[in-house]
Amino acid sequence: MEHASYSSTWYSKSDCVIVFKFLDEQEYEIIRFTIIPGQAEYQLTCAGQHTDYAKFVDNTLDKNYEFELIFSSVGIMLFNMDRFYIKSTHCIHRIPHITKFIHTATGTFGFEAKLIERPLNFRIPDNWIISKPLPMNHKIIINYYPDVQSVITIRLLDKNQKELFVVIIDDKEHELEARNMILEPWKTACITRYKQQLITLSLNRIEISMYTDRFQIILRAPTDEDMKDTLECIAYNHIINPDDIQFITFDSTNKNAVLYSYFIKPIRAYI
Repeated sequence: MEHASYSSTWYSKSDCVIVFKFLDEQEYEIIRFTIIPGQAEYQLTCAGQHTDYAKFVDNTLDKNYEFELIFSSVGIMLFNMDRFYIKSTHCIHRIPHITKFIHTATGTFGFEAKLIERPLNFRIPDNWIISKPLPMNHKIIINYYPDVQSVITIRLLDKNQKELFVVIIDDKEHELEARNMILEPWKTACITRYKQQLITLSLNRIEISMYTDRFQIILRAPTDEDMKDTLECIAYNHIINPDDIQFITFDSTNKNAVLYSYFIKPIRAYI
């Protein structure tokens, strides 16, 4: 979403209001997302009653936004540019009833907006089990929100759900670790340590690439400078066959973590 300018005066900062409403089949409002640029404020309102607020910086006249609204079992969460702003827990039980979406904008100039909905087949199931193969020379990309310091474990399993390869994101010990469960399950296959904990109030991305001779794990997270911080871990000499991996499962020490989408795609260059 973007606007070239908006109405605002020193005595009235709320002349410009941008509203996105999510409705049920009868067009009753379930959740309302409001942006008031002049006040540098975001709002999430549940059923026209309870409202959660958050302030943002850099409310320039010419501004681009990239919002993510995640409707999950632990709350409705608002992000902008991958940064967490609001979590509303008051309308969780009504999320399945959302069928319609409308938006209005007053006091804006050069306003443009585009809505992208994640397809159902790219959403991680509630049980955190993906029943799809990971072929050789492919990678799985997982988008997730860790919430607070947590240990997230990703397991690649065969058809009998036996562990083949495990990736651990340990934000308590500041480590990205991988283990080859066939060759040396007791030994770390690769590990990358970082000085500061990853930003937990942000959307992160983990990529697990399977080549014929190695696994490559890349973790991407926003930094304080709004740039992408990248961690890499490479585990060599696996003996996994091309069709061995049939399941991917997840676990987290923090049950408020949200793993919300994934993609499996070919690796562009097999190097």
